[in-house]
Parts: sequence; structure tokens; C-alpha cells
Amino acid sequence: MRLGTMLRTWRGQRNIQKLPAITVDTTANHYKAFTAPNPDLDAIIRNTAGDQVGTATYAVPPLSDRVYLFHVEGMPSIGDMDTA
Repeated sequence: MRLGTMLRTWRGQRNIQKLPAITVDTTANHYKAFTAPNPDLDAIIRNTAGDQVGTATYAVPPLSDRVYLFHVEGMPSIGDMDTA
């Protein structure tokens, strides 16, 4: 079997599940930011019902060529929920 045929067959057989929708509320922290003059961003991650499901802290440097991810945390009770 040719590689192209195998890849097309594999792609058709995959079971892709959609990720749940989220919204992100951010606040900027300019005080002693590692990526100055750009701020560190503190994010609150919420599900579609508006419940907080996690937090994150990240920053984008002035060249916008990468993202520094300092902290990501999911709420413990959310990991027990069935998302299907």
C-alpha cells in the first residue's frame, strides 16, 4: 500500500472530537514585566456557562515572535466532568 493511500485512509478513520468552547478574560500587569514594554497577561478561563475553569499567566515579547507561558492551572473539579 502506498504511503499516500495509507495517510488518506488513516485521516478518514480518525475520530476527532471538538474541544469545548471557552472565553478568556485578561488583565494586564505592567509591573516588572519580563517582556517589557509589553505586559504580563493574567487570564481567567471560563466555559460557555460562565463558570471559571482555569487560570493562566502569559506574555508576548515586543517582537511578537513567541509566547511565554508562565502558569496554567485548571480547576480540579473540572477534570472530573464528562465533556462528551
